[in-house]
Amino acid sequence: MNDELIRWSEEPAQTDAAPLAEQSPWKVLIVDDDPEVHGVTRFALQHLRVFGRPLRLLHAASGQAARGILQQHPDIAVALLDVVMETTRAGLDLVGYIRDELGMMECRLILRTGEPGYAPELTVIEEYDINDYRTKAELNRTRLITTVSAALRSYQQLCTIAEQRQGLEMVVRAAAELKEERAIAYFAEGVLTQLAALLRLPVDGIVCSQKELAVGDGQECGYVIAAAAGCHARYIAQPLTRLPDKRIVEAITNALTNRQHIFAKDYTVLYLQAAPEQEAAVFLDSCHVLESLDRTLLDIFVNSIAACFRNVKLIERLLAVQHEDQAQREFLRAVIDANPHLTFVVDSNGLITLANQSFATTVGHSLEEVVDQPLANFLSDPQLLQSFAEDEQDILSGRRPRIEREVAIANSVGELRWFHTIKAPIRAVSSNVEQLICVGIDTTDRKRAELALFEAKERAQVTLHSIGDAVITADAQAKVDYLNPVAEALTGWSIAEARGRPVDEIFRVISGQTRETIAEPLNQCIRDGRMISLTTGSILVARDGREFDIDDSAAPIRGHDGVIMGGVLVFRDVSETRQLERQLAYDATHDALTGLCNRARVRAALAGGGR
Repeated sequence: MNDELIRWSEEPAQTDAAPLAEQSPWKVLIVDDDPEVHGVTRFALQHLRVFGRPLRLLHAASGQAARGILQQHPDIAVALLDVVMETTRAGLDLVGYIRDELGMMECRLILRTGEPGYAPELTVIEEYDINDYRTKAELNRTRLITTVSAALRSYQQLCTIAEQRQGLEMVVRAAAELKEERAIAYFAEGVLTQLAALLRLPVDGIVCSQKELAVGDGQECGYVIAAAAGCHARYIAQPLTRLPDKRIVEAITNALTNRQHIFAKDYTVLYLQAAPEQEAAVFLDSCHVLESLDRTLLDIFVNSIAACFRNVKLIERLLAVQHEDQAQREFLRAVIDANPHLTFVVDSNGLITLANQSFATTVGHSLEEVVDQPLANFLSDPQLLQSFAEDEQDILSGRRPRIEREVAIANSVGELRWFHTIKAPIRAVSSNVEQLICVGIDTTDRKRAELALFEAKERAQVTLHSIGDAVITADAQAKVDYLNPVAEALTGWSIAEARGRPVDEIFRVISGQTRETIAEPLNQCIRDGRMISLTTGSILVARDGREFDIDDSAAPIRGHDGVIMGGVLVFRDVSETRQLERQLAYDATHDALTGLCNRARVRAALAGGGR
């Protein structure tokens, strides 16, 4: 018992046994195909009381009919079986059915044959589990009564042994399972069964504990039924005062108040005290005062039970701690298994003490195969193994509190995957670093994207380097971030010098006719979000003052969401082309020898009213 009510997870199985004053009759089965045998047996055994209990005779005219009765009455004490009925082996077959199929090992079986020597007695005794073999002629009234009485005594003793064995099994099972939730319930149920078997009483007992939980004004709660059996089982976990039998309530209250056993004429109350604050009482119905020998045995038994109850509180605390620890372990297990990142713990010997499902799946093993194994068993790259070993030594020795490293690990199918690993120490209660935890974040997709971006950038660089046009790219603020070699040659700026500068500082354009500065188009295209081209006749003024006739166009650069990220300016040197155009225009209007205007030029001037 403890200072709290002992709680039972299930009600104990009820028994249909009645108090001793109302003992049920012995059930005796007569199986014979001769109606006269039934009549004689009924006459011989009528009004017979064996050990204070009457007999109830059940009759069957065949082995098949007997099977139906046996199924309805599993508590038959004695069966008188005829050997030959519907078949020559009907009685023997019924013996096998009773023992092997129904498992009625306590029932006493007496075979009766109509003719002496009809069945080989020695063979039958050896091969069949029967208790007596008689001829019908030798079973006169006296012998029949004697045989049945002896069989009933044997049945009673076997039932007592079975009850004691059942009680002992419950107690032993409870002792072995004290860490289980229902261990105390098993133990108390075994105590009741053992008491009833010891005193040869029906199992109608009540274990009552004093509940000391303070309520309201600080008063203690009253007595509560902690365990019960038989007709009182439905009152488990209820206040003692709920029992309709006030005789029981008064008896238990007196025993607990006076702290002593009570041996009355029709009941017994056993007082148990495991500690000053741990008290209990066991009520047993009995219609006779216990003898001194029984009382001595009870004292020994009760003292042993009280000693066991002293550990209840400790056991409950231990169970609570274990349940909490198990809940925390299950929570941790669920958390780390739900984590998509690789997680494992390594001790100072390099053995994996904990791992999650992601790690096990990556290395192609089950969790059971990973735990308690060296990490080296699951990594094939020697360089990676060396790096991990160095990290472990640095962390376990306390030289580094945290290590981050990007590593490549081949998974179970040989695919190379990249992980950003973070290693940190796990300190014991003594503050010593005994283990380290490693978390690996899968960065394979990012790594592949970076590689793809790098390759695309490299291809773009090669392309831009190889084309004949000049290219300048700028960000959303129109600041230069790239020039290709042609742009470097025309502007006089290297990419290193130009990067981060405003585009209009690098790309200076003037009008070929007015020599006035023209707004460079990249700013406008970024601002307006559309392609912009310079007017014909634009001249690029290089850093060193050189001038180039150019054609150009600027277009915005948009991201995947349509937002303008910058712009690109493409232009080319058209100085030779424009010089050729000017020369052709001059030759068309001037004489090649004298340099004077020719007839076409004069006519055009006269037609236009010009010079």
